[in-house]
Amino acid sequence: MNIANRSLFFHSILCVLFFMLTTMSHGFQKGAPFPVLSFPSLEGGQPVSMEDYSGEKVVLHVFASW
Repeated sequence: MNIANRSLFFHSILCVLFFMLTTMSHGFQKGAPFPVLSFPSLEGGQPVSMEDYSGEKVVLHVFASW
């Protein structure tokens, strides 16, 4: 994956997370399903969905440097 695609991927994820956090006035509730979220994988670019990890613990590491 070249630098331009990687940059686009990370900016897309940040935009989706920002949108989710600003539009959900009630926030996340314990036991509530995670919103449907999919993005291209870093290996091969095949779509990956959070639903693929249903029942598993997932850590989303989101950061920014500007």
